Amino acid sequence: MASTQPPATTATATATTTTTTATTSTTTAGRYADTARVVGGAALQQLHAAKVLVVGAGGIGCELLKNLVMTGFHNIEVIDLDTIDLSNLNRQFLFRREHIDKSKAEVARETVASFNPHAKIVAHHGNIKEERFGVEYFKGFVLVFMALDNLEARKHVNRLCLAADVPAVESGTRGYIGQVQVIKKGVSECYECVPKQSDEKSYPVCTIRNTPSKPIHCIVWAKEKFRELFSGITLDEEEDEEAVQDNKDADSVAKDPEILRQDELLEAEKKKGFAQWLFRKLFYRDTAVRLRMGELFEKDLWKGRRKPQPIACEDGALEEAADGEEKSSAGLRDMRVLSLREHIEIFLECASKLFTRAGGKVEQFNGEVGAHIQWDKDDEEVMRLVAAASNIRSHSFHIPVLSHFDVKSMAGKIVPAIATSNAVVAGIMVLEAYKLLCKSIEECKFTWLLRKPSGQHLLLASNLEPPNKKCFVCSNAAIKVAVNTKTRSVAWFAEHVLGKHLSLNSATICVGNRIWYEPAEGLEEDELADREQNGKKTLAEIGLADGGKMSVSDDTQEVSWTFEISHTTDFDHQGEEDSAEGVGPCFSVSGALEHDSSIEGVSASGMPPVDEDNSDIVEVNPAGRGPLVDVAAMEEEEEAQSNGNGIAPAVGQKRARGGESGEGGDEPSAKRQAKSSGADAPQ
Repeated sequence: MASTQPPATTATATATTTTTTATTSTTTAGRYADTARVVGGAALQQLHAAKVLVVGAGGIGCELLKNLVMTGFHNIEVIDLDTIDLSNLNRQFLFRREHIDKSKAEVARETVASFNPHAKIVAHHGNIKEERFGVEYFKGFVLVFMALDNLEARKHVNRLCLAADVPAVESGTRGYIGQVQVIKKGVSECYECVPKQSDEKSYPVCTIRNTPSKPIHCIVWAKEKFRELFSGITLDEEEDEEAVQDNKDADSVAKDPEILRQDELLEAEKKKGFAQWLFRKLFYRDTAVRLRMGELFEKDLWKGRRKPQPIACEDGALEEAADGEEKSSAGLRDMRVLSLREHIEIFLECASKLFTRAGGKVEQFNGEVGAHIQWDKDDEEVMRLVAAASNIRSHSFHIPVLSHFDVKSMAGKIVPAIATSNAVVAGIMVLEAYKLLCKSIEECKFTWLLRKPSGQHLLLASNLEPPNKKCFVCSNAAIKVAVNTKTRSVAWFAEHVLGKHLSLNSATICVGNRIWYEPAEGLEEDELADREQNGKKTLAEIGLADGGKMSVSDDTQEVSWTFEISHTTDFDHQGEEDSAEGVGPCFSVSGALEHDSSIEGVSASGMPPVDEDNSDIVEVNPAGRGPLVDVAAMEEEEEAQSNGNGIAPAVGQKRARGGESGEGGDEPSAKRQAKSSGADAPQ
């Protein structure tokens, strides 16, 4: 009779497997005991099985990945294009010094995997806009976490999530403030349902050249002079009437004896070296000539203000220029305000080093440096030169000088990133993910992290708003564009309106049943020739006169929009090319995606309305709890360190979000009265 008992080896293997499973189960249960108590055992299993995507492995991304693996998410993919920089190490705790120049996504995966051996993490070092990360790729996930640091990428991911019908949790921080938004197609606002504002600001050329009154004016001037000299990029003055007139005035007095004398002294300065020549030109000759022109043309450019003082650096002028200056106080050099003498020394040192680095030769110098050096705030010599130049100009124009740290923050548009803010926001993201995956979208909230408490709370939550019916991204509303249809070309429209303003990657323009413009990739030679020819046509020439309609699609984002074109000449006095710090309005877009006209070349109008009050006060008082929050002081303080983008966190319908700086968060900047109806109390 055959034995019914299993072989001894099989029994042993079975017992071992059972023991291992029990051990693993016990370990897992212990690891996630707190999570199970919060969401329940069944929901915990959903978290284990959920496949989620994290886009961004920076400040918020690091905190988020840690939270996900520690709370039960086992199937994660992460995408990030960046590599690790030294400046990341103070807050992106998954990285160490030995990781510098390595992929953020790959290093984050390796580090986080050590926190939880049960988590399966796939890292992609690449651009989220790559073809491989299209709609079909997004459909493979049940949830997307957005931990991005720029506006364009946010818009792109938002559109992919809508096209794939995958919910998203969007986030951002800016210094001490931040926000978390849940996006669900057809249920809540998408990222583009409300206005976004870039952090770029523009400044009149005449102010930068002649009449600076703030430190930022001197910083912009210093950056422009660096670009002009070392990068071959000149400030576009053709569209600035005052700048054009100034140039004409300068030409007309070129033979004035005083100006000729200044030119001779400047030429003689070359014998002392490039740095001395450049100093003489920027801080003595140009200022002296400007003062002389004011006398000759009886122009009082500095009415009600002290006239600028030329600063010399010759024949022992270091001592003369610094006469009366007190030595700057002790402390970290970058954090303290230096004396004029110190700024001059730094300027001469860095100008000489950069000239040598660029391969320049004094005897052949004619106003341009040989090799180009690009502006980079992280290039120590470049940044020190710009900081010194801006502060010397501030001295000349009697403007308060700043520390190197403050100048770098403003020149590089840096908002200090706070690790605690990232941690709080990442924690809220996971809580919202629990709600989504437990099929309770109605419990999800839009949450603000405030800098100052509302009552005694730093977190303010409001109910999700339904999609904006006038949003052309999620509600297919028509987009109204006012532009000069007789002068603006099809190619210009594709580049400036569709590309730069609306963030489309590969736009196809159709009028009626005819395709007038499409992406160049994949076209045959004859098709490319047709594309180039069509691109030169004006909008009117392809049937888009006043009242014309066009359809625009982008296969990479699976969007298809309708445009209503109206003809206007209102913007004809403006240029179309970007300057270093901004661009004037040259067309108008009406819809949910609206920007400040002085920022991105758009004069925007439409829904939702934006309060034009300039008091910069945000008032939050949900359900009558606690005092109003006045963030005007915060705005003024941060304005001194950045050209920050403004947004208004208000409870209810009027919210404005945006931001490309810092970790990509939003900052209160417009006066809003929060409505108590429809809002939850602060958490």
